[in-house]
Amino acid sequence: MFKSSLFGFISLSLAALVAPVQATPNQLISPTSSSLIALSQQGSLSPGDNRLSDDSFYDKYTFDGRAGQVVIIDLQSSEFDTYLILLDPQGNKIGENDDVEDNNTNSRLIVSLPQTGVYELIVNGYDASSQGRYRFDLDRFNRTQSGDVEDFVAIKEVVYQWLSYTDFPTQYFDGFDFVYSVEDYAIASYSFRQGGGQALLHERYGAWQFIMGSGGSIQDANYLMDFGVPRNIAEELEAGPDI
Repeated sequence: MFKSSLFGFISLSLAALVAPVQATPNQLISPTSSSLIALSQQGSLSPGDNRLSDDSFYDKYTFDGRAGQVVIIDLQSSEFDTYLILLDPQGNKIGENDDVEDNNTNSRLIVSLPQTGVYELIVNGYDASSQGRYRFDLDRFNRTQSGDVEDFVAIKEVVYQWLSYTDFPTQYFDGFDFVYSVEDYAIASYSFRQGGGQALLHERYGAWQFIMGSGGSIQDANYLMDFGVPRNIAEELEAGPDI
């Protein structure tokens, strides 16, 4: 469901979307390193925040995006009905979502970014009564011809499940940086408070399976071949983006 009163607001100049008054947690998010591209943020909508034209509160965040990246944004709250809006670098609305599904009032957007630049994420509630605490997670994936959004979501879930079964301190987990897939193999790069790591996955019988993970880079063809990756795929994974 879309808020009809929102369309006119979003079509106006971005001068109307001033930054929230509060410095924390409504701070500007702008990663300074290409490896730091997974975002997780907690905040709250409350009196004193800026309002949209329908009088609902909103917080604004920005992030750097590249043309062709797939962005998955999840906004969750147990205290209000969330609403999520994504604006491109020119301030045009390229995505919005109210409910994930009929019985889930959280919001999710999956968007392929059309250009490189700074994007704006508007965390909002469905109406003027919407206020309370929220959390959003934003993951950006490097898309390849063989990869699709469903693959990225499935890979993310498999790697996180593996991390949860290890001694990895999941409370420090920041999210996924990139997923780079070649045919039925993929490398997933993830980050946490003190560093990051990578995982190798293989798709078999329609499901992604975890092969191995490392606290460092695994983008080495010979190393990947030791784990059964065919030479041509291993070399392409090695030559892929620096994830």
